[in-house]
Amino acid sequence: MRSSFVRRTVTLGAVVAISVTSLTACTDTDQGGTGAAGSGPSATAGVHQVDLGAPLVSQEVPVPGSEGDTVTVGVLSLEVRGKLMILHMVFTPDFSSVAKGKEISLATMLGGRSLRAELVDTENLKVYSVVGSAATNAYSTKTVSGTPMYVWATFAAPENDNELFDVRVDDAWPVFTSIPVER
Repeated sequence: MRSSFVRRTVTLGAVVAISVTSLTACTDTDQGGTGAAGSGPSATAGVHQVDLGAPLVSQEVPVPGSEGDTVTVGVLSLEVRGKLMILHMVFTPDFSSVAKGKEISLATMLGGRSLRAELVDTENLKVYSVVGSAATNAYSTKTVSGTPMYVWATFAAPENDNELFDVRVDDAWPVFTSIPVER
């Protein structure tokens, strides 16, 4: 019992450390910030606004292992911010197997798995995976059927100046192709 608590505490500490590291590495000059967070007394905290409007591309996909249930996945943007690249998405579940108003987790939409998004650089033959656990928590993030949910994942910024990536949200679903990078 104690080792399970210690393991959870260590895991939570690692997630917090990665999240703090990711946040302090970002700059926010577009949203009222003056530079890198923590770059000195003149740095101003800010909130990076995400446009939850119409996605660049979306598709309805089946939920793995849940016959009749679907999720509409939309890619909102893929942006480079300093040394990181952030994928912004929206997931809208359509679950006939769940009572109206009952919460559905991101993990349920992914067939009981966590988010394993990847970015594929087809020009330079590279695959970018999520940095640590810097992504939406698939088990605690919930919505109800028919209600969109914001989902994000953080990757290392591209090593090359390519402007397009393919986005693989889940191995069971088709790939979103030629998603433009915002810089």
